[in-house]
Amino acid sequence: MMEMRGVSMNRYKNCFLILFLIALGCARKQSSTPVYNEQADARHDIAAAIANVEVSKKNIVLIFGANW
Repeated sequence: MMEMRGVSMNRYKNCFLILFLIALGCARKQSSTPVYNEQADARHDIAAAIANVEVSKKNIVLIFGANW
């Protein structure tokens, strides 16, 4: 009976530790510098990537993002 109780206590401790680390990560101060260039011209960048692909015969990976 004692082993089963020890296992459940370890499970509660692990869950508490995981929740604490998640809360700590959420409470971290956010960076004030923007990640994405807000003056970038997306149409120009995509057109340049397509032109480059026609020469190199590779694929394009297009990733969208924003500074929320």
